[in-house]
Amino acid sequence: NFKVSNGALASGQLVNKANTNITVTSSAAATVYGQTVTFNARVAAVAPGAGIPTGVVRFKTNGVLIGAPSSLIDGSATISLNNLSAGVHEITTEYTGDSNFNSSASTLPGGQLVRKADTKATLTTSAATAVYGQPLTFTAIVAAIPPGGGTPTGSVVFSRGEHEIGSAMLDATGKAVLPIATLQPGTTPITANFRGDVNFNPSAPISLAQTINKAETKTTIALAPNTPVFGQELTVTVTVAAVAPGVGAPTGMISLKRGTQTLAGSSLDATGKAVLKLTDLLVGSSELSVAYGGDDNFNASAATATQRVLKADTGTLVTASGNPAVFGQPIVFSAKVSAVAPGTGTPTGTVSFKADGRAVGAAVGLTGGTATVTINNLTVGKHTIAADYVGDANFNVSAGSLTDGQNINKAETVTAVVTSESAPVFGQLITLTVTVTVAAPGAGVPTGTVTYKVGAVTIGLGSIDRAGKTTIMLNNLAVGQHSITATYNGDGNFNPSTGTLAQSVNKADTQVTVATSASPTEIGEPVTFTGIISPVAPGAASRRV
Repeated sequence: NFKVSNGALASGQLVNKANTNITVTSSAAATVYGQTVTFNARVAAVAPGAGIPTGVVRFKTNGVLIGAPSSLIDGSATISLNNLSAGVHEITTEYTGDSNFNSSASTLPGGQLVRKADTKATLTTSAATAVYGQPLTFTAIVAAIPPGGGTPTGSVVFSRGEHEIGSAMLDATGKAVLPIATLQPGTTPITANFRGDVNFNPSAPISLAQTINKAETKTTIALAPNTPVFGQELTVTVTVAAVAPGVGAPTGMISLKRGTQTLAGSSLDATGKAVLKLTDLLVGSSELSVAYGGDDNFNASAATATQRVLKADTGTLVTASGNPAVFGQPIVFSAKVSAVAPGTGTPTGTVSFKADGRAVGAAVGLTGGTATVTINNLTVGKHTIAADYVGDANFNVSAGSLTDGQNINKAETVTAVVTSESAPVFGQLITLTVTVTVAAPGAGVPTGTVTYKVGAVTIGLGSIDRAGKTTIMLNNLAVGQHSITATYNGDGNFNPSTGTLAQSVNKADTQVTVATSASPTEIGEPVTFTGIISPVAPGAASRRV
């Protein structure tokens, strides 16, 4: 009944974008660190809008964008995570909209709870049985227990018994390595304890049995000098070292013996050494032994060395109590025998003295290293004095001589004159006695002659007897005072000397005897009277006997 016609809506039909809302869900309300969780964002049109939104959804945790935006598929977008730290996380989603739908945002109700993951530790040692000082490595590996995942961080504490011995940080693979070389001998458990971190719970302590034995040692002896002489100081250096794989410096005491005789003891220093000084070694070869007694960490050990000690050289010094001396003077010659460095000590034994190559008496024993002999019969002149030391068990022989020799000069003398009569009379016989003595320190009996003078006139020459005396008798001295001189003329060993005497001679008494030629006589007979004058004894006519 009607014909076709066309019409149009005035100002057209306006269609706005539909609003949307987002429903956020989690695959697990609570997870542990490292466990994978999937978040789903369902974007739907809000009535009266309809249809399936397209585009992308952005996920955020605690306001921080998680990865790249996820595309909607049939209105849903998902993202899977396994790296949320322990704690409660706010999970938000943002739909950016498309040409037909407006953007929207939403939050996971209650957030996402992430608990710490449980862990398990394993412990190994580089050597179940070791010795003191041997480097050991304890390795603890800490891993997450499923469904937990990831690599724990933090430190592992290592203990031996109840004592902490060290700690080590976990590396990127969850491994903690503790190198150690200071464990004391014994068998005790080694425990590794992971105490957890922000994402992982502590693990149960894990232990293993570790045995540490004492380290073996090696003792060595060094001698300096290698071949000393008697009395020389010998330095004995004892070194006690750990035998590999043991490490460290042994402590404790060492003892040094010669045969069964203990010579010295010492404690080891911080380097395992002890230095001993000896000076009383016997001449010859002997075995020195060193014993190390061990300590809490090191076993005992010992060492021996053969020590050879030579006789020490000596020097003999000859001295004289007086040089020069005079004939007959007692001279004490001393021979001082001394050890020549590096030798020390006081030599013993005997010394033989010689004068001009001839032995002087018997050998003389040393006292305090010195021997003496007294000689008083050396002739005038220069003499060689030598001393030969015969050596002993510890000292070598030596010889010495007096420097520049011994000089003997003539001894001085004293001449004394005495008279038998202090006041004789003319013609009286007197005896003059001359005694020649030796002036100290000289000694002996002079020989030779004495020249007598009265005034300047020589009146005689006398020979000295063994007593050092000579005499002369006179009866011809004139009346008056006379100076009588006796001059000793000296000999090969004694110097001349002169003695004087003041001799007075008095007049002699006389007597007269009268004699007649005939008695009786007759008167007139011639008679001769003779008067005889004669000295009265001890006076006498002038004569010399």
